[in-house]
Amino acid sequence: MVTVSIEGIAAFLNTDGGFLIIGVADNKKIIGIERDLEFCSNKNIDGFELKLRDRIKSDFRPNPIGLIDINFESIEDQTICRVDVNPSTDIIYVENEIWVRDGNRKLNLKGQDLIEWVRRENPIH
Repeated sequence: MVTVSIEGIAAFLNTDGGFLIIGVADNKKIIGIERDLEFCSNKNIDGFELKLRDRIKSDFRPNPIGLIDINFESIEDQTICRVDVNPSTDIIYVENEIWVRDGNRKLNLKGQDLIEWVRRENPIH
């Protein structure tokens, strides 16, 4: 689930910001992050946040320090994670890829689509 979250966070950084909920399925069913905690060093929410922040630090260029807030809530006896993302003034790369939001979806821009997006976001005066 962390890889999908990384792409989503990058997409928000590269557009108008937003928030991501981890632990809720697309059909709005609360599934929690408890299964994901098993893959974290501390096997708790602190370990989950550390793993997520470590991935952001290692995968994102430049590092979006101060643009991402991570919070946890308990709903229906399940823990969910809310990631609030502020827009970046820099283009954020994730392992040399650029992700953006387009409505309710994220897109990996390549080729001509990437060129046009960069032109729109950084017009030459």
